[in-house]
Amino acid sequence: MKKVLAVFFSFTLLATCSIALAENGKDNSINKEQKEQNRANHLTAVADLKQKRENWKTERQENLEKLKQEKETLKNTFKEKFTAERCSSINARVQERIANFDNVSVKHTQVYTNLVNRINKFIARFDAQTLDTTAIKAHMTVLQTKIDKFKADYAAYILKFKETKTLTCGHSEGEFKGTLLEAKALLKTVHDDAADIRVYVRTVILSDLKALKALMPKEEGTDDANNNPVPTNTTTNQ
Repeated sequence: MKKVLAVFFSFTLLATCSIALAENGKDNSINKEQKEQNRANHLTAVADLKQKRENWKTERQENLEKLKQEKETLKNTFKEKFTAERCSSINARVQERIANFDNVSVKHTQVYTNLVNRINKFIARFDAQTLDTTAIKAHMTVLQTKIDKFKADYAAYILKFKETKTLTCGHSEGEFKGTLLEAKALLKTVHDDAADIRVYVRTVILSDLKALKALMPKEEGTDDANNNPVPTNTTTNQ
């Protein structure tokens, strides 16, 4: 009888171990598949980004050529110099707008800093649960590149707009309008940058956050990862 019981417990133990190994193998298979999918998604995102950069370069070159022609047209059409009265009036408006640049620049810098910090807090929580955050970290690198571009383009816009202040008194209206046209084109680029950031966070980063949140333990499910971390106003009317 003892031998029978011993054999029975041995088979039971073997069966339990087999089940555990099977479950472990299943988990490893799922993790491997998830990592492969994350890697594939990342490669697709990188390829898309490269294509968008090429398209952007082509479009930018075409816009620069068009802008150059429009600027020459303005200079040839408006050759008269500003009167002293118009010069003073325009200078006052330009100076008022320039005075607001610092406040607006600080505002947008803070918005994007808060955005990145908030997402990184979620990533830290996912890392603490040993979830695979490879994809979202790669996407955060892309996001930072987009934010850096926004900052650089905004700085270029400010610099160009400030040039208009030196093209009023003693200069033709065409020179002023030509430079103002360039500044407006740069401002459009800034608006496009901000829109690109919003779309990227909503369609890529937020998707990553939701996917990772679904893998968190239930007690961690009360966070606000489903809330949209995208700032509602990231453009400037300057």
